[in-house]
Amino acid sequence: MKILIRDETLSGKITQEFRLELDTSGITIRELIRSRVYEDVKAFNSNGSIPYMGLVQPRAEELLLNPVRSNGVAKKDPAEQVDLALKAFDKNGFLLLINNKQYTDPDETVRLQPDATISFIKLVPLVGG
Repeated sequence: MKILIRDETLSGKITQEFRLELDTSGITIRELIRSRVYEDVKAFNSNGSIPYMGLVQPRAEELLLNPVRSNGVAKKDPAEQVDLALKAFDKNGFLLLINNKQYTDPDETVRLQPDATISFIKLVPLVGG
């Protein structure tokens, strides 16, 4: 089953949209985040010319410390990116909505329909906060 994934801003602007293939209609929020992040990393690692559009963007310090590929772009570790995304979710770094309903418990199981829209709303940290 393919579901629609959207990255949005708080104002509702869609910054990225793609379809994600899932094997089941019943999935935990944690597994949904994991599946989405693995897809982000797979797309990025297979095509170094595209910018990384993952849920959690690397800080400047991380960019300096990570090794880079010959084309100047650092490869991403999917397990590390999943860990970062789940930590960000726990700390309200982004909101997750399924058909406009917010979910906050990573262990909650949801039943997805083929026409489901999953929105990841990235929150921008306040300066000095």
